[in-house]
Amino acid sequence: MMNLVLFGIFVFLLVAIQFAGGQTIDEIIEKHIRAKGGLNKMEDIREMCMKGEMTFTGIAVRLQITKQRDELNPSGFNMQWQTANDEGLTWGNTLKGTMQIDNLMTEMQTTPDISQYLVNYAGKGYSVVLIGKEIVGDNSCYHVKLTTKDQQEIHYWINTSGFMLQQSCLIKEAVSSGDTGNYLTYHNYKPVDGIQIAHSIHVSKKGSNENSHCEIQLEKIVINQPFEPFIVKLPIQS
Repeated sequence: MMNLVLFGIFVFLLVAIQFAGGQTIDEIIEKHIRAKGGLNKMEDIREMCMKGEMTFTGIAVRLQITKQRDELNPSGFNMQWQTANDEGLTWGNTLKGTMQIDNLMTEMQTTPDISQYLVNYAGKGYSVVLIGKEIVGDNSCYHVKLTTKDQQEIHYWINTSGFMLQQSCLIKEAVSSGDTGNYLTYHNYKPVDGIQIAHSIHVSKKGSNENSHCEIQLEKIVINQPFEPFIVKLPIQS
């Protein structure tokens, strides 16, 4: 009997030591938000404008994404996604048929930063679980799964050292075709008004029906400041 008691105490202590040396899901989220620049700065975003270039299948187009807070919009933000070639002509229809930019726009629509889903997740009625540790590129990451009230899944891979977001993937619903959605991998973080924002984003679509990717290089990002409108020259009507 004494041996069983001692064994039970040993197991309890072993589990306690493992938990003490690990990170809870709330600690990971708190450290991630702090690494981004802090909760106050993230929640103070009223509008954001990002300009740069997107490249896919050998085609490079100029890109501007603007997000403005709209209190009447349930999603919170209205977003415009505009692209143009060197002559200033819109490439919107071409992009939608190739990279399914409409799906990517939907993923980026509701918040100015996908990390904001994690902020006060319980108060929003979301649930979050820690899947475990995984390697993304050469980086060890915490794999976190967030599920919204409408059963939409957002997967996060947060770097275990710097606690910055390394990769994310949004899954709207269970897909039988094997389509796993768009994976966004983040690089080249730079501070913008005290908020760390990735200026290079690699987007890869993985699935049984399509495997494609594109690169987004952001050259200028402004937050809560006036920005120049994106000029798209319309073709001359004959």
